[in-house]
Amino acid sequence: MVVEMWHRWFQAICLSVLIGGFASAYATAEEVDPGEVLVRSFEHQYTHDMARTVRLIQKDSGGQERVTSLEMAQKIIEGKVHLLTRFLKPDSLRGMRILSIEADDRSDDHFIFLKSQQRVRRVRTTRQDAFLGTDFSMEDMEKRSLEDFQLTMLEEAMLDGESVYQIKAVPVYESGYGYLVYVIAKSDYSNLLIRYYKKDTEKPVKELRVPRKSIEAFKDVLIGRHAYVTNFARSTETHVYVDKLVIDPELDDSLFSSVSLDSNRRIPGL
Repeated sequence: MVVEMWHRWFQAICLSVLIGGFASAYATAEEVDPGEVLVRSFEHQYTHDMARTVRLIQKDSGGQERVTSLEMAQKIIEGKVHLLTRFLKPDSLRGMRILSIEADDRSDDHFIFLKSQQRVRRVRTTRQDAFLGTDFSMEDMEKRSLEDFQLTMLEEAMLDGESVYQIKAVPVYESGYGYLVYVIAKSDYSNLLIRYYKKDTEKPVKELRVPRKSIEAFKDVLIGRHAYVTNFARSTETHVYVDKLVIDPELDDSLFSSVSLDSNRRIPGL
């Protein structure tokens, strides 16, 4: 079951490191619709096919680190996000491959190839599952839309010297959180910070940050090459580094199939 929880985390890499849009630096909280701000911060997340190499670094409360290296390919096929992940390190995970396919009105479809079993099988997880000792839950990895939340624009603030919007988002679906607060740059709608709260609490249980210095422009999107989650309850962190990125590579649809998982096809461009 632990291995089965990996797949959505990597979908979250896409979700948390792809940020984009264009903004006016002079709008005020009273003039801005929180839904519009949130849409602009997400609107370029899935507009391009991508290939990338990623390092995942988990830090426990004692300062010990665990490093995982992997390759990922993302393609939009018939309007649905398809994500292929190949594990490179450590040796215990090398050879494992996961395919995730976006689905409507239900959990996404996930298929996994385990080197030890030499076969492809379908896997299932629940929204509240934590996975593989990371600071993510399955819910954190799901693709979200405005219809998932009741939104409230909070007071504008400063984050590391930058003017930002703050949007309170209360889930209208069954959630492990009471609410989230999105912190979005006024200058370009980059999603710099997400705070996660339990119901009726004022202190976040964890937060996801994308450092401004890690954000780079690629074609018409802004991409964070580094994102990290801090879990305040566990005193742990999980860091994601995008070491190599290829925008709009030549990715054949057949790469995103269970047959491809079994054959261990390489990801073009990496």
